[in-house]
Amino acid sequence: MTAVRLAWLELRRFRGPLRRLVPLLLCLIPLLYGAMYLWANWDPYGKTDRIPVAVVDLDRPAVAEGGRPVDAGAQLVEQLKASGTFGWQFVDAGTADAGLRGAGTRSRSRSRRTSAPGWRPPPTRSRSRAASCCG
Repeated sequence: MTAVRLAWLELRRFRGPLRRLVPLLLCLIPLLYGAMYLWANWDPYGKTDRIPVAVVDLDRPAVAEGGRPVDAGAQLVEQLKASGTFGWQFVDAGTADAGLRGAGTRSRSRSRRTSAPGWRPPPTRSRSRAASCCG
């Protein structure tokens, strides 16, 4: 028996109007999965300009051999401003630290959504309290 004949014999077992749709639906599931995968990963770098990235320039200029000053931090900031690849936000250290700790409205709402419900950070003890309880 050939493979085509075996397949035809198997498909003949599906009698009735609804049972004939079963092989078609079984073929449709991988097709939908593949289409959704391609749609999700079609252009991964197309919207990177919407990703916010904070940049803090704390670099101090240095002196190269020959006495020439080199300000690599300022050069990097200028290149990032010209690139336009990400949503570069040039901020000071305090603003960046506050953003990492969730003080900004955007990151605060995001951290509420992603943290586990009812989670609280563990309590911290001061040294004087621990020393007084231990004698």
